[in-house]
Amino acid sequence: MRIVLLGSRENGKRSSGNTILGREEFDTSGQTAECVKREGETAGRHITVVEAPGWFRNSSVENTPECDKQEIVLSVSLCPPGPHAVLLVIDAKDSFTETHRRAAQEHLELLGERVWSHTIVLFTCGDWLGNTTIEQHIEREGKTLQWVVEKCGNRYHVVENGKSDGGQVKELLEKIEEMVAGNSGGHITGLPDDPRGDTGYYSATSGLESEPIKPFDQMSAAASTQRFEQQRLPLRPAHRTAPRAEENVGEGLPDEYSRGDLGSDSAKSGLESELMKSFKQLSAAASTQHFAQQKLPLSPCAEEGVQP
Repeated sequence: MRIVLLGSRENGKRSSGNTILGREEFDTSGQTAECVKREGETAGRHITVVEAPGWFRNSSVENTPECDKQEIVLSVSLCPPGPHAVLLVIDAKDSFTETHRRAAQEHLELLGERVWSHTIVLFTCGDWLGNTTIEQHIEREGKTLQWVVEKCGNRYHVVENGKSDGGQVKELLEKIEEMVAGNSGGHITGLPDDPRGDTGYYSATSGLESEPIKPFDQMSAAASTQRFEQQRLPLRPAHRTAPRAEENVGEGLPDEYSRGDLGSDSAKSGLESELMKSFKQLSAAASTQHFAQQKLPLSPCAEEGVQP
């Protein structure tokens, strides 16, 4: 089973990774600048856990360093062919405001909007709740936290990090397996590294198509298409035939060509005139070349003006 831990800073992602693996695999003494991957055996399963750098709780994705965003995108490709679950880690002892909700949404959707169907909310510091159930806590926090939980398909779990209780981990893994089954066995997969270092790339199996976000390329293609449409001449009607080269081009053309009815603006008329001019030049050049090829060479005497 492959798991990616995402969340804001100091929310207990690394402690949660240690709880899932059942031993101290993640260093909890400092901040994570790069993704960290650890593996182990838990509850009879081989588990791979990847922890990505966190974001500041009050910070939008625009203010997050580019390197951190790239690491978040990279996290899904560090456990090939892709993680079965993304655990959105939230500290149960802290209030969850609208700013926190927006930050979580923006950073999670770096992996694509459909990542929510593969995400479970993992509440840490479950011991802080005391006699309050996690359901009561979610209801008490209000619409902001409820929105996140609902966005994840009402999938959530609470752990007490540091507590040697295999039951809480086993229950979490069962919830992940249930979610994977609901996704028809699908998992998120990472895209190959983009040479420009763009972020915002997402791909997944089981109906989750690739979503590379390349606004610059799209705008450029649209602009090119627009320029082509503006410059392109109207096509000759299908029932018309082009005049032959040996005919006097410009004489006997239908009225719609002489009047320029195919283009109502002067720019199109000018382009048509240029086309006809070029056609005449090509026709004249072709006739000259044809005549030169058929003309017999003069004798040397004739070239020098001497009578034979």
